[in-house]
Amino acid sequence: MNETLTIVMPMKVWTPGLHGFRSKHMHSSRAMIPAHIELCSVMRSDRVKLEERLQLTNRLVKLCRSLSTFGYSLSCLKWDELQKALYLEPDSLEPFFKLRRSLQQALGIEPDIREVHRMRLTLAMGSELGEYKLVEAFHLLNGDLLPLKCRATELEIYTKRNGDWLLREAIPFRESEDN
Repeated sequence: MNETLTIVMPMKVWTPGLHGFRSKHMHSSRAMIPAHIELCSVMRSDRVKLEERLQLTNRLVKLCRSLSTFGYSLSCLKWDELQKALYLEPDSLEPFFKLRRSLQQALGIEPDIREVHRMRLTLAMGSELGEYKLVEAFHLLNGDLLPLKCRATELEIYTKRNGDWLLREAIPFRESEDN
């Protein structure tokens, strides 16, 4: 049996309208990952030895210690017609692509040039409402909050078990000298 490990950048900004909007429009009866930007996922055998899990954790801790916290903002509201998803994209994707490349190197994951995954905060997926109704509803609740100012302070690793996402661990970045 395999398990999915997903590494995310948690969004640590409390905006009640945003979280309420996501809860209403992300249609899932299962435990979801809280607001986040997904960086990468990897399939692993759930029978991986404890030693291999510790090595994975050690590689991620070493990587996170080499990274400083950084600020970013989310203001680019976009629609994915294929997935019927409304999402916010960071104003600059480069720090996230750089972080993903570092994660792939640390974990020994070969980048797939066909991969079209974009770093984004999904707001709605699978909703019965269409693009324009969702955008209107989002702006009514959150429009004056944009851009959302966020700070990247850690990575979180989630495991998917029986359809639910469970937090496995959180690994902090080192504090930025700019703070």
